[in-house]
Order: sequence, then C-alpha cells, then structure tokens
Amino acid sequence: MSFFPARIFAYRIQRLKLSDSDLEISADQKTADLPDT
Repeated sequence: MSFFPARIFAYRIQRLKLSDSDLEISADQKTADLPDT
C-alpha cells in the first residue's frame, strides 16, 4: 500500500469514523428499498 497516499488514507478513516451513523442509516434505507421476497 506504499503507492496509496497516507493523506487520503487518513482522510478516508476520518470520514468513516465521522459518518459511521450515516452509513448505518443508508444501509437501513437500502434494505428497506429491497422488495419483500
């Protein structure tokens, strides 16, 4: 992973920590959008 910029990597980790609840909400919306089988 030496080719991957550490700055962007740290930014992604920070975003994941900040938007953890947002990701859960979006996941709930995706499962809600799925048709019942």
